[in-house]
Amino acid sequence: MRLTKRKVKMVFGLICLVIIAVIFITCNVNSLFKKGGQALSDINPLNDSRASGNEPVVYPDIQSEAAIAIDAETGKILFAKNKDKKMYPASTTKLMTALILAEKKNRQDILTYSSTAKQQEANKLDFPKGSKMTADSAMQAMLVFSANDIAYMIGENVSGDMPRFVELMNKKASSLGLTGTHFANPCGLHNTNHYTTAIDLSIIARESYKNNWIMTTLGMDSAHIKKTDGQGIIVYNTNTLLGKNGCIGGKTGHTSQAGKCLVAYYKKNNKVIISIILNAPDDEVLSEDMATIVDWSYKSLNL
Repeated sequence: MRLTKRKVKMVFGLICLVIIAVIFITCNVNSLFKKGGQALSDINPLNDSRASGNEPVVYPDIQSEAAIAIDAETGKILFAKNKDKKMYPASTTKLMTALILAEKKNRQDILTYSSTAKQQEANKLDFPKGSKMTADSAMQAMLVFSANDIAYMIGENVSGDMPRFVELMNKKASSLGLTGTHFANPCGLHNTNHYTTAIDLSIIARESYKNNWIMTTLGMDSAHIKKTDGQGIIVYNTNTLLGKNGCIGGKTGHTSQAGKCLVAYYKKNNKVIISIILNAPDDEVLSEDMATIVDWSYKSLNL
């Protein structure tokens, strides 16, 4: 069939309209999934105002590599940065060890200090092999002073040996639905196969929040760690933010690979939030980033 010049122009015009429409639709679809280079999965849904037709909220910048803040009661995310990125948890690992200790032992149960415990790196109490203490004293030494040797002692007394305790840690992680976490030891000393994510750690921290024994211990300024022979040592909390700006407890962590880490619990107007920072370059940045996150989170809750 022979096309007239008029028909050719009409067909050409329709093709141009289709091409323009495809380009327009593609650009708008892309804008739904990315705003200013930030993927929707990284944008905080609680504070996203696009539902009302406004531009999305500009979130505060922090220097730490990963962070998250959640409502302790509901688990709702209030702030997040790289929440699913694999990170080294350092001694924040001890929250998982504390959860298992609280499940498996009573406060007055007696634990025995082993040669394996004595071999661990600092922080450590370095008690004589065979020393005995209550599970409550062990919990305090591990969470207040962040004693690595006591974390090992707890693991061996709960499971008989370290491989079985690590297996128990990973089973607990699986039961909590943690998909980005794997443990290799009870204290957080560096191991490439020992990692977590900010979102997974927030779930561990929230489980810890539900346990009165753990929370009471995390809120202690100091602790007198007594052995059953009456001898002991006074230790002080490694969390320098405790008691400041509403911080009611927390667990520190640090290795050269993990950077400065902190799981912190804050309370304001009877509302508790859990704020977590992973891989801050130093204590000053950690403190500044924590203040930024906590302030932002409470404002998002209109507190």
